[in-house]
Amino acid sequence: MGSGQSTSRYSKTQMFTMGSPKATITTPNGFQIDKIKPVEFEKRGETYFIDFGKAAFSTMDFVYNAKTAHTLTFRIGEQLEGENINRTPLKTSNIRYQEIKVQVTPDQTKYQLQIKADKRNTLPVKR
Repeated sequence: MGSGQSTSRYSKTQMFTMGSPKATITTPNGFQIDKIKPVEFEKRGETYFIDFGKAAFSTMDFVYNAKTAHTLTFRIGEQLEGENINRTPLKTSNIRYQEIKVQVTPDQTKYQLQIKADKRNTLPVKR
């Protein structure tokens, strides 16, 4: 904890005390969480196609019972190319795509995709 004094010609001398740098002076951020069911869920051979329609930017929680440790690959995107997700949207477009690998084990059943932040949806809100 520290203290200091500051003067100006507009105010009297005042003393102030600073709190711990670990303390927060803002209110906690609140996020709206909605659970959205897919509008389409289709098994295609060894893969699954899931469409959430026009859902907001989000993540996905899922339950998976692995018999052995292995990796699942998720391809998430905003645009279809034929019947599949467009994996190569133009860099100059606003269409997003990510490939996310998730390590699964028999010891765990609940998982969440760790979506990489994108400056187009994580910039501070200007007010």
